[in-house]
Amino acid sequence: MNKLFATACGGLLIAALTAGCGTAQAPSAARSATAPASVVQSAARATATAVPAGTTLPAGGPVPAGFRAASVTFASTLEAFALGTAPCQHAPCTSIVRTRDRGVSWRGLPAPVVPLGEPGVTVTGPAVWGIRFATPEYGFVFGNGLQVTTDGGEHWSAAAYPGGSIVSLEIIDGQVLAVTMSRGMAGHESWALLRRPLAGGAWTRLVTQASAIGNIATQARVAPARATPATRTRPST
Repeated sequence: MNKLFATACGGLLIAALTAGCGTAQAPSAARSATAPASVVQSAARATATAVPAGTTLPAGGPVPAGFRAASVTFASTLEAFALGTAPCQHAPCTSIVRTRDRGVSWRGLPAPVVPLGEPGVTVTGPAVWGIRFATPEYGFVFGNGLQVTTDGGEHWSAAAYPGGSIVSLEIIDGQVLAVTMSRGMAGHESWALLRRPLAGGAWTRLVTQASAIGNIATQARVAPARATPATRTRPST
């Protein structure tokens, strides 16, 4: 029988599917994991690139001057999105850029009108700090709330989420996994691992504990229906 197991590894929560004797790494997970340093640096330095006359440019505008990337996600082997910030006259200055040629050139896209924050630091008020795409069209920006796009980042709207801060979010074969942290009146923290169908619907709580769960590293093709208690870990840095 398929089952979900969670274990600690260097501060990561690893969710995997045991089916028979082995597991297969999820392509969607590989795309949304931390990008190579060269790609992050490329996104951080991104500038609008001149192209030959007659070339069709991807939709979007110029990359904001001074853009600095905070989170990167791959939607295919060539296409990636980066969430970050850039100097602007009117806050919030959150920005999103996209590449369709693995970082050779970048274009600016609309971003949710929410300030860029930091998980574990910006615990109250609107804030975002992560971006994940399931396909080149369908993706999320997350933090103290959840924003969704179905047209490649041209438009964003608020999506239902289970509350608290979404510390980590990954997409795997038609499902969204999220680690959340809520802080009570006395400062006590409550951590949870949840999931919902990618197409929408209610969130299902898989694990709840008082200690930090950590980030998610998906290593399977499907997140199954049951979970064992996660090993207590510390979030990775």
